[in-house]
Amino acid sequence: MDNFAPSSVEFDVRLTPADYAAVTLLVADTPAARRLRWRASLSILALVPLGAILVAYILWALDPDHAPLADVIGVLPGILLKNLPIPMGFLAVALGFIALTYKRNVNVAMKRMAGGSDDVIEAQHLRLDAQGVHITRPYVAALYEWPALRPLVETPTHFFLPVNQLSAIVMPKRDVGEDKFAVLRAIATLYGKSAAPA
Repeated sequence: MDNFAPSSVEFDVRLTPADYAAVTLLVADTPAARRLRWRASLSILALVPLGAILVAYILWALDPDHAPLADVIGVLPGILLKNLPIPMGFLAVALGFIALTYKRNVNVAMKRMAGGSDDVIEAQHLRLDAQGVHITRPYVAALYEWPALRPLVETPTHFFLPVNQLSAIVMPKRDVGEDKFAVLRAIATLYGKSAAPA
């Protein structure tokens, strides 16, 4: 970085569907997002045996000539081992198919969204300074302090300051203006976290 240390930079951004598509694509394939999808799939798989046990208990309770519960509990693991692998296998294949097609579906939806209108969804005024990123919207203002932000991410069309693993502050380069690129990078490097992988 140069010896020059800017104190702040500010600009107005006009966020369109393409900008929201860009940030969605950025965070959709992060390790955190992938972990969340896997946890959801495993949770569903874990609930199937519990649901089978609950249904078995309800059927046992509704049977007027039911055997003693102690006898049924002794037999239940064998019944579950015999009857659950096939439905569990089908469910695992279905969840795998959903996981494999998820990214493709997100990409298709985001490309459709990005190719849509250039209508402005939201206008914001941003100021980056030593304190953090100040965002002013109609009727509300927010401050994201530097310790809460992750390193600056730059793509050919946008700057992003990730707030956490699943969201980011979006700064389209068309709105920032080329004359402010260097200042924005310098402030993000000076006050923000280092660009080393987190």
